[in-house]
Amino acid sequence: MYCSKCGAELNPKDAFCACCGKPVASNSNTTKSANVTNQLNIWQNYQAFWQNFINFKDIAKRTPFWVSTILNIIITTVLLIIGITGKDELTGQASPILYIAILFIIVTFCPQLAITYRRFNDAKKRKWSIWANLILPIDPIMEIVNGTGSPISSLLLFVTIGLFIYNSIILISPSKESI
Repeated sequence: MYCSKCGAELNPKDAFCACCGKPVASNSNTTKSANVTNQLNIWQNYQAFWQNFINFKDIAKRTPFWVSTILNIIITTVLLIIGITGKDELTGQASPILYIAILFIIVTFCPQLAITYRRFNDAKKRKWSIWANLILPIDPIMEIVNGTGSPISSLLLFVTIGLFIYNSIILISPSKESI
């Protein structure tokens, strides 16, 4: 027997759920619903992020997407701050933490791309803007690195910013139900 509100397993003698306090109905011999099993905690969502690192076919709801994305941003930011500020005073070399941060960014690229793709599947949107947002900034970034600039690269940069806003709106939007 499971609680209809939180999905916790109930003792048949209990009058209230020990987890959420909801009164137990006398005929609540229900099994866990699909909604209850999808309510994972932060670490379960993050673990699912890594387990589905090459899964581009299924869907990803907003919560698992944003939990894993925000955790990756926090981890990357902390590693970069420590790595950039932790320069060796004697040799002037970068901290090993900086290399760990760069490695973390590289390692999380494919899983983050996969969960973004699955989020687009859930929102029932086309995925062309994901790929365009990966390819279009290459020219402007290379011109910034080289110290040159052109009107075309500036235009590509504005298109990339527009696509970023478009993608963000899709990633924030609720799931589309199948008809």
